[in-house]
Amino acid sequence: MAKYSIVELAVSNGNLVGVDQLSNNQKRALELNNAIYIYRGTRSKKVYIGQTMHFIERHKQHYNGTEEKFSTADFNKVIVIFSVYFNRSALDDVESQLITYFMADNSKKAGAVSFDHDDVINRTGGNSVNEYVGRENVASDVILPLWEKELWPRGWVSSSTLEKLRTKELVKYSPIKQLTPEQGQLITEIIHNPDRNYVINGDAGTGKTVLLTHLVASILKERPEAKIGVVVQPNWEKISLKYME
Repeated sequence: MAKYSIVELAVSNGNLVGVDQLSNNQKRALELNNAIYIYRGTRSKKVYIGQTMHFIERHKQHYNGTEEKFSTADFNKVIVIFSVYFNRSALDDVESQLITYFMADNSKKAGAVSFDHDDVINRTGGNSVNEYVGRENVASDVILPLWEKELWPRGWVSSSTLEKLRTKELVKYSPIKQLTPEQGQLITEIIHNPDRNYVINGDAGTGKTVLLTHLVASILKERPEAKIGVVVQPNWEKISLKYME
């Protein structure tokens, strides 16, 4: 039995098209259920990924004139995903993973988004994600089949499987890599003690780069105007800028 369901609607001049043809349960889900949604412009090649507990109301907010990106992106389709697993932690997780995978799916040449591929316009990589009960089920029962059985057949993504994307640096170092409790505590300590200096040692593969990416993202989320200097290998700068820009 599928652990998720989707509703696909057209968008025309900011209005949802096709809601009247849905079942009462689907309409109720759009009004009241936890959901992940993906807007796409087939002409503009733009994508936006978000989460909400009330999709109909959230859609109206996006198109009330205050969000410039929705006025210019020319979205004409939206997919709304529901799942029995979607609590707040799972929503943060799925949103973050989909943003990361879409960005990796579109970074075909030297980290740049090709004109021929959809451009993810989210300003951040989503909320930070820590480990939670059921995370493995979300990955295997929602994210994987959603990508390979829904998005790929519809032509919404270029990579047929997630396995092709998981080896990319953009995914390896991204915030979808959950923090250990020790890493989470350390980030909290560093943020709350800005006048102290920290030296973090560790062998290769112990999570130093993941920790650094989460730390910088967390600081910028709390203080968007902060100036942060990072001295690292060149590949980290290229990858991290996709999350910080």
